[in-house]
Amino acid sequence: MSDRMRRNVTLVCAAVLLAAASPVAAQTVGAPPQEALNSITVEELMGMLKFYSSDWMQGRATGEPGYDMATDYLAASLAASGVRPALPGGYFQEIDMVKYGLSEDFGFSLMRGGSSMGTFEGGTHFNLSSGYADWKLEGDLVFAGYGISAPDNGWDDYAGLDVAGKVVVAVDLYPGFGQEQTPFGTPQEASRAVRGRTATAQEKGALGLIIVPNPLAPERTRIRSLEQMMTVSRRPELLERVSQETYPVITVNGEVASRIFAEGELQRVVDRMQSSGRSQRLNLSGLTVRAHASMNRVPVPTRNVLAMVEGTDLKDEYVVLGAHADHTGMRGDEVMNGADDDGSGSVLLLELAEAFTNAGQRPRRTVIFGWWCGEEIGLLGAWHYTRHPIGSLEKTVGLIQMDMVGRNEEYDPRKSRGLPEETAEQNANAVNCIGYSYSSDMQALISRANEPVGLEVKFRYDAGTQNLLRRSDHWNFLQMGVPVAFLFTGIHPDYHEPTDTWDKINYPKMARIGQMAFRAAWELANTDNPPKLNPGVDIGR
Repeated sequence: MSDRMRRNVTLVCAAVLLAAASPVAAQTVGAPPQEALNSITVEELMGMLKFYSSDWMQGRATGEPGYDMATDYLAASLAASGVRPALPGGYFQEIDMVKYGLSEDFGFSLMRGGSSMGTFEGGTHFNLSSGYADWKLEGDLVFAGYGISAPDNGWDDYAGLDVAGKVVVAVDLYPGFGQEQTPFGTPQEASRAVRGRTATAQEKGALGLIIVPNPLAPERTRIRSLEQMMTVSRRPELLERVSQETYPVITVNGEVASRIFAEGELQRVVDRMQSSGRSQRLNLSGLTVRAHASMNRVPVPTRNVLAMVEGTDLKDEYVVLGAHADHTGMRGDEVMNGADDDGSGSVLLLELAEAFTNAGQRPRRTVIFGWWCGEEIGLLGAWHYTRHPIGSLEKTVGLIQMDMVGRNEEYDPRKSRGLPEETAEQNANAVNCIGYSYSSDMQALISRANEPVGLEVKFRYDAGTQNLLRRSDHWNFLQMGVPVAFLFTGIHPDYHEPTDTWDKINYPKMARIGQMAFRAAWELANTDNPPKLNPGVDIGR
């Protein structure tokens, strides 16, 4: 079958093609086979991505028909290339998730002195951040800074504050946002403190928690539409806990915040907290909230796609190469094509799977190729894999994750806060590598793999206000002790926009990233000394 015919394999043929896969004969392993490197081409990447990110795929939202079409295409392409399924039943690792959606019985209103200050619309003015079971909420409002109680770090928004039987109002983000150092240390450490504020509010006896936008970065507080809220899925192992999750956490927009605070009041108190490094008080007496919610729950079957090339003498050890197959679906009538995010990684992973399969020699370790579902709604597919891996994670020597590997990083004030103000031209030959600070061995391996390729590999973003270390599937593996290299060409103005389309991809650079990734994976799969995590490293679970 010619490359052109193989690349245009139709979804109609998928069921027939899935059965066609065979292992490669073992040979002595030496340098990365040139034939395999040469098979990673601009033409094939462009042809695949043009289809994979087309409107036909409807944005590839997990659990939706477009995602099923996309994963059918991946499986059919793998089979046509002779890449072996990783599971006895084929390429699909089935996962049962649950879709949560608000029923029509959902409301939020504010009152002052018993008089209504307005009734607000879910999905426009507010949404739920927690509380996915039925509940009702009514109580007086009390301001508690960022909602953090960490006296050991010199920050306690609850010190001397009685919130029992009241509803806490807290500012989004964290103290010291936008600064290199916060009261908690790095921005990453500050983010950890914020994640505990729901539990803190409960422990202090508050009835619920309302999060308002931070005036320093109001765009960081996003209100999901009702449609988007209905696509939130949870890990199946947490369903029992979630079904009992009756503690309401409500995120509101700037319009609602303007009814809670006097004009300029919130800006002033946040500025005082920034300049003083201490929590501040604000009187909200006379303000009351009434809210209630009722949730619908619908089972959502979905899947990861898993393929493999079996190893030889070390076949019971594993290397994982990953990308996420999903994107964000539709925005109204607009398709969120997700060509870069992560169509680029998905089709590049297809090329790497084909290159390994047709390399003419098998690697010593087994190589797993994983296309994860649910990345955009919580890294769910990779989370599931790390709990149900091929082989064992203890024998998984490393992961190379490719998420957004097709563009040139370009500063955008709406999306890139805290990142360098660089132009696309400055990053025309650049790719970021994340995870380096947790494994010097992996950093050195990526550097060696890049020497013949000549990319500008930027080892950065393991820390920072964007928290990029935790924002792709590699984070699940790192938490489980697997050394990782997350390849990422960076944020750009089309990130999570309908304008992230196939025609804006830097295909020559993307092909060279693929060649570097192949070289790195080849070394991972064959070395006598696989990378280790740095001694004493704190993963920060």
